[in-house]
Amino acid sequence: MDLDPEWDRAFLDVCRSGRVEDVAAYSALSACGDYDVTYEFYRPIKEYIAGFAVTTALLAG
Repeated sequence: MDLDPEWDRAFLDVCRSGRVEDVAAYSALSACGDYDVTYEFYRPIKEYIAGFAVTTALLAG
């Protein structure tokens, strides 16, 4: 899949807004059924005062 900077920025806008109900509207994963999310990688980045993480979502069952 190609990157979609517009979608990324819109998602970040939702995160910044504090409107948690908007996050609940994202249904891409649930459209496929139940899933489990695991954290595969996390690294704190002090220079950015943030962390970087990669997660995976696997269909349950």
